[in-house]
Amino acid sequence: MQQRSFIFLYFALLLASIVGGASQARASDGPWLKTDFAEARLISAAETWQLKDKDMIWPAALEVQLKPGWKIYWRSPGDAGLPTQFLLDETSSAGGYTTELIFPVPERFTLFDLETYGYGGRVILPLDIFVPAGRPAFVSGMLDLLACSDICVPMQGPISIDLAAGTGAPSPYAQDIAYARSQVPSKATGPNIQLSHIWFEAENNHIVIALTPGSLPISDIFIEGAGPGYSFSKPVQDEQTAYIDVSGKAVEELSGQLLTLTILAEDQISEIRMRLSAQDRDSVAGLVKLETNRDSIDIFWASLFVAFLGGVILNVMPCVLPVLSLKVASILSMAHASPQHIRQRFLASAAGIIISFIILALGLISIRAAGLQVGWGIQFQQPVFLGIMFVVLGLFTLSLFDRVNIPIPAFLSGLARTDGTHNLRGDFIAGMLATLLATPCSAPFVGTAVTFALTGSDGVLMLVMVAMAFGLASPWLIFAAKPGLVSYLPKPGHWMAKIKQFLGVLLLATTIWVGWLFAGAIELRDAKPPQNTNWQPWSVEALQTEMASGKFVLVDVTADWCITCKTNKLLVLDTKEGLEATKAANIVRLQADWTRPDTEIAAFLAQYGRYGIPFNIIFHENLEAPVILPEVLTLKTLENSIQTALSGAGS
Repeated sequence: MQQRSFIFLYFALLLASIVGGASQARASDGPWLKTDFAEARLISAAETWQLKDKDMIWPAALEVQLKPGWKIYWRSPGDAGLPTQFLLDETSSAGGYTTELIFPVPERFTLFDLETYGYGGRVILPLDIFVPAGRPAFVSGMLDLLACSDICVPMQGPISIDLAAGTGAPSPYAQDIAYARSQVPSKATGPNIQLSHIWFEAENNHIVIALTPGSLPISDIFIEGAGPGYSFSKPVQDEQTAYIDVSGKAVEELSGQLLTLTILAEDQISEIRMRLSAQDRDSVAGLVKLETNRDSIDIFWASLFVAFLGGVILNVMPCVLPVLSLKVASILSMAHASPQHIRQRFLASAAGIIISFIILALGLISIRAAGLQVGWGIQFQQPVFLGIMFVVLGLFTLSLFDRVNIPIPAFLSGLARTDGTHNLRGDFIAGMLATLLATPCSAPFVGTAVTFALTGSDGVLMLVMVAMAFGLASPWLIFAAKPGLVSYLPKPGHWMAKIKQFLGVLLLATTIWVGWLFAGAIELRDAKPPQNTNWQPWSVEALQTEMASGKFVLVDVTADWCITCKTNKLLVLDTKEGLEATKAANIVRLQADWTRPDTEIAAFLAQYGRYGIPFNIIFHENLEAPVILPEVLTLKTLENSIQTALSGAGS
């Protein structure tokens, strides 16, 4: 009997939890307005509403579920259709509530030579609801939309949503609403979409758009502001120029008109306003070609110089400093060598650096050609690479301590030697090792150079990598050019053995670090340690939720293998002063861990033109563009960046 009662109680509690969960899921959405072809309702990014003594923006959305083959329209429907609208009723308007329906980038629908813009399937249109201080989260109003298939049918009716009071935790719809908002054009969503000129050609009745050097190829453009009667085709791009055919009216009537262009280019979107001008095709084309050539040449040579400087600076970055043990041990062994021998050994090390950068560039080109993510240092996410590095570093460490007593193949033993014998292979491998250990670091100028390389052609990528290689190899090349500089070193003695042991300790620490990364990569330990209590976990949804609540957000993209990231946190971000600086500005700190491959984090970096870490950026809904911090941080740069964000947001 007791067992039967227990079973009954168990199922009663289970049923109650299911009913309670269903009730909770419904708390963040309103009732459906249904027709034969579509249904619509209001949904909320918050599960409950936290009453406050100040005006707030409630992040909500209009959700429309369309039957297959049906569509609704964008804010500018194109050749036919009507834009979707939501109007508050008198009760909500009288209460001081206001709304703004936000339109993500649309699809293009072409039928019977008509070009229309809209959405199909499940549609989420973000809705910002202004809620006066102390008022509850309740709004109601009238939905007015036109749905079309073979025929067009209007859909009108009341919709509403009512949230209970609570902590304001994210709802099950928060992620969907955040994604829809990410498809709304802004300066942050289209950093690599740049237009140079826009003009029309009356004889062909089309609009011509010139892109600036480095701009992404255009996928589509939606034009607004031309007035009724105009129809615009999908653009056709020829190198740096896009052509849009105009029908319905003569294009010259738009001369001087300010147009709004919503532009799609690969995975980026942008909204740009430009005034249409009437210019001679040849003169404009010549001007664009001249500017393109001049800008391309200037940017190219500047990028090569920046890459070289970045390579030079990498020599003193935390990632490369452990290789100092190999460099110094090699130099100490040359005290009594001939100038020719000294030159050969330094050139061998420099060749190891340069050839390894060429191999790295070829690998990045191959990865990019395969459609996979590319980035500076991403090989440290791969267990095979870490395992090989662990073995090679171990051999070098043992050689420095003169403890290579385990049976090693002759060719590996030769590669690991760093004594004074004529071993050019060992010097060559030492140079390659310097490159491999440099890649988890991002120094001043390195991020800029890598971004230019990875967004350019394969040839540009190769040349930028080679320029950086020469920068990293510059100390070796200087000694190769002037072998006599070795004579200025202290004379050999017993102190050399002590220095060699000290340098061996540095390399041993590096070996242990790589072994720790390898253990995490093969899941012998948790590759993502417990979250630092100074940070909250990053996600697109978390970022959008915090921004929607009016907060400043500092995002830190980091990884276990990124020494510069660790240094930034140790010396700046997680210090008492750094924590106080962000706390004083009421900044939410979100951390994205890129220790293992993560396509969402890679896409986030690419969105802001970055392909390596560390990457720190400050967001606020009122900023025209987020504030990006330098790769290497100081307390002063952190404070200045925070002040820039506060000023830009009007705080």
